[in-house]
Amino acid sequence: MEEKILQFLREDLPLTDVKSVLPDDTVVKDNIREAYEGNVEIDGCKVTLQIILNKDFPLSKPRFFLKQPYVLGFIPHVQQSNGCVCYVQDEGLVLDMDNPTGIIDECLKRVIINLTRGKKGDNKNDFYEEFESYWAELKNGEEWISFVKITPFLKEIVVAFSEEWRSIVLGDTLDDIAQGVKRFFGKEVDVKILKWGIYIPLRAPIRPPSPDNFWSAKDMRQLVFKNISGSNGSMLKNLLKKKKIKKNGLEFVFLSMPISKGKYALAGVKFSKFASQNGAKSKVTVFPHPLYQVGSTFQMTPHLIRRYDMDYILPRAGALLSLADDKRVLLIGCGSVGGHIAFELARAGVANLTLVDSDNLNPENIHRQLLGADRLCKLIEVDGVKTYEAHSKVEGLREEIEAKYPYITVKTFEGAVQDFIKDKILDPCAFDLIIVALGNTPVELFLNRYFHEQNNCPPAIFAWNEPLGIGGHALVTKNNGRSGCLECLYHRDPDNPLYNNASFAAPNQFFGKTVSGCSNVFTPYGSMDSIQTAVLATRLGINVLLGYEPDNPVLSWKGDDRLFLEQNYKLSSRYAKLSLEQLFESRYEYKLQCCKICGCGREL
Repeated sequence: MEEKILQFLREDLPLTDVKSVLPDDTVVKDNIREAYEGNVEIDGCKVTLQIILNKDFPLSKPRFFLKQPYVLGFIPHVQQSNGCVCYVQDEGLVLDMDNPTGIIDECLKRVIINLTRGKKGDNKNDFYEEFESYWAELKNGEEWISFVKITPFLKEIVVAFSEEWRSIVLGDTLDDIAQGVKRFFGKEVDVKILKWGIYIPLRAPIRPPSPDNFWSAKDMRQLVFKNISGSNGSMLKNLLKKKKIKKNGLEFVFLSMPISKGKYALAGVKFSKFASQNGAKSKVTVFPHPLYQVGSTFQMTPHLIRRYDMDYILPRAGALLSLADDKRVLLIGCGSVGGHIAFELARAGVANLTLVDSDNLNPENIHRQLLGADRLCKLIEVDGVKTYEAHSKVEGLREEIEAKYPYITVKTFEGAVQDFIKDKILDPCAFDLIIVALGNTPVELFLNRYFHEQNNCPPAIFAWNEPLGIGGHALVTKNNGRSGCLECLYHRDPDNPLYNNASFAAPNQFFGKTVSGCSNVFTPYGSMDSIQTAVLATRLGINVLLGYEPDNPVLSWKGDDRLFLEQNYKLSSRYAKLSLEQLFESRYEYKLQCCKICGCGREL
C-alpha cells in the first residue's frame, strides 16, 4: 500500500516534493504505520506538511503536522508544541476503509481549509472555544483541582494544598473542598488552607497567549479590567489594594470567561517568588499585588483547572441543572422498577431524592434489581459482637447512588408509606413530584385517593410492570389541575370492578408464581421489563417537572407476547387491537368522567 499511497500523494494531491520519511524523522513517532512529507502553499506561504498514518489506518484518520509549527504564525487549530493540525472530531466520524486514498484526499482538503482560514484570520474566534487547549500548552503549569462554583460575581476562594496528592485544590469554602474530595475520590484527604485566592469572572472570552509569549502582569491587568463589570471592578480594586504580599509569598488568581451559552473557559495564574526590585540588599519585605501595582519582581505561572463543580459535571453527563437546583422528588417503592427509577432520576440531575420502602433486598430478587449481591447484607456490631444483617432496599440504593453521583442527597424512610403518612412523619406535599412503584394495588389506590384529598399535593406518577414481559405503564395524576387518576382505570367495567383497564392481560387471571409456598409469591417479569418501565416513568416525570406535559396521560410500552401465550394466558383487547402509535394517541382517553376521586363524582 505504501507505494500506491506515495504515487497518489505525488500525482493527485496539491503537494510538491513528496517523500516517504522514516518514523524517526517525524514529529510523532508512536503508533506509526507510514509517514510522508510534502510542501503545500497556504495563502501564498509555502509550508511543509507531514502526513502520519497510524497502524490501524484506514480505521483511523490520518494525522497532519506542520513541520514548523509557527510557520503560519499563532493560528487556531494548530498545536504549537508539535504542529499537529486539528481538522475534524473523531466522534461521529465515518471513514470508507475500502478507499484509503479517498480518505487522505478528503482529510487533506479539510486541513488546507483550516490552515488557510487561520492564515487569513477568518477563524480567529475559534481561539475562544479552544482557549483551554492552548492554555494547556503553556509551560510549567500543573493542574489545579477545583470545586469552585462558576458565578458572575467576583469572590475570594479557598486555596488549599493536599500533601497526599501534592496538588492545589480550590473551593468556595474548606468544607466544599472536603465534601468534594470525599464525593469524587471516596476518601477523606487532609487539605490545609494555603491562601485566599481571587475568582475573577470576565464578561467576554479572551484570546489565549501563545506558548512563547505569556502575559506580563501589565498584560493581565489590562485584560482583566477591560473585561469586567463595573461592580466587580470596584470590588477587585478594593480587594487588591488591601492585599499585602510578603517576600517569597504566593498569590492565586482564577479567571472564568464565557465562550458560549452555559460554557466557560477557565485559567489559573500563580504569582510566586516575590522579591524587591532593588535586589537582595533592599529592606522592603511587603509588596502590592501585581494586578494592582507592580512593586516587586515575581514569577507568573499558568495552571490548568480541572473542574469538579456541579455546574460542569452534570450537563456533561446529560443531566439538567434546572432539576438539580430546586426539584425534590419522592419515590415510593424501591424494588425492581423503583430502583431503576431512582438511578435514572439521579442521572437526569435530580439532586434531592427521598426513598420509601419497607423491604430488604433478598437473594432471589437480585437478578431483576439494580442492586447486586454486594448490597444484600451489612456488617453491624451489637454488644461488641460483629454480625451481618439484611440490607434494606432504601439504604442500599442510597449508598449506591451517593457513591456514584456526587452531588445528590438521598433521604430514606424504611417502612410502610401509609404508616409514615398516618403518623405525619412524611409529608408528600413537600415535594415537587411523587413517583409510586410499589406493585401493590390497594396501597397505590389509597395513595391516589390521599393525594387528591390534599389541595397542595404535587403531580404523582404510578408505574407498574405487566407479567412475562408483555409491557409496562406509567400514569400521572394531579398535573396542572387536570382530571385523570389511577382510580379511573379501575371503574369502567361493572363485571370486573378491580380490573386495571390499561392492562395488556385479560381480566380474571392470576400470574403469581411460588418458589417455596405461599410466603414467597412473585409476579414473573425480568430486569429488562423493569428498566423499560422505569425509563418510561422517568421520562414522564422529567417532562412533568419541566412543564412539558400539560395533562395526565397513561403511557404504555408493549413487549413480546410469546412467553405469555405459551403459558396459556390471555391478552386483553387493548394489547391485541392497539398499536404503539394508537396507544400513545389515546393516552388521555382512559379518564372516567364522573370518577369519585378526580372527576364530577368527587366529594367537595
